[in-house]
Amino acid sequence: MHQHNIDQLTIVGSILAGVIGTEIITYYMIYRTEKFQDLRDLVLRTSKLVNSKKAAEERRKAEEKAALRGKEGKKGKLGKMSSMEVQLKTRTKELFQMKFHSNLITAGILMVLYWGVTSSYTGTPVAVLPFEPLTMMRPLTHRGLTGDDFTQCSVALFYAMSSLAIKESVTRFMGLGIPPGIQSPMSDAVKDLEKYQEQFAN
Repeated sequence: MHQHNIDQLTIVGSILAGVIGTEIITYYMIYRTEKFQDLRDLVLRTSKLVNSKKAAEERRKAEEKAALRGKEGKKGKLGKMSSMEVQLKTRTKELFQMKFHSNLITAGILMVLYWGVTSSYTGTPVAVLPFEPLTMMRPLTHRGLTGDDFTQCSVALFYAMSSLAIKESVTRFMGLGIPPGIQSPMSDAVKDLEKYQEQFAN
């Protein structure tokens, strides 16, 4: 087996062990706690209820005429919906704040692992790129390497790309963290910004 392949397997194995370790730690510190699980279940239930009521309201608007009695009925429904949506956003924000704490733990452990791995491969190419990277990318792809062969890949780039892929895959496989159906508060902020832009444009 080529030395590059041995180095790559060693790095990937180290990252995999580190990521699994961080997921286990965050599970016991955050994900398994009653507070996180109750908050996650509450957000899921509220999200489903909000989505179902939105769908029902859209069907009602499409079917009903703009009668006075119908408008009054809709006004009360929309008021309840608004209150429920505010509660959903608040709880979702709290949930992602707890996840942020787990991200800090993961980042700290992976940074220590990064220091250990990169110090072991300083000045050693661990892979060969199938192309020559752009000049602006070379400080990362060729970091710590000597010579003019810019197809050689440094451990810094290989570690960064591998850790991103492995972290996401392990988290999904272990079923930890926040379920995919729960939207990040950032996505709601982007949607609100788009609505304001549309109103301003009109």
